[in-house]
Amino acid sequence: MRTSPPSRGRCWIDDEITDRDCAYVTAHHPAPALLHRVDPRHGLRDNDFMVLAAFAARCTPTAA
Repeated sequence: MRTSPPSRGRCWIDDEITDRDCAYVTAHHPAPALLHRVDPRHGLRDNDFMVLAAFAARCTPTAA
């Protein structure tokens, strides 16, 4: 999460998201962030991709 500009939105996709992860993102990332849990038994599914696409759409600047 540290290698891209701080103003860029980020997705954290994991099978285990803890309170510590949430606290880290809140403390170190001022831009929009999505912490998205994926069930390890199934991996990424269609609904996960819809959630990620919706988040990306909210983070994409519109042309003026």
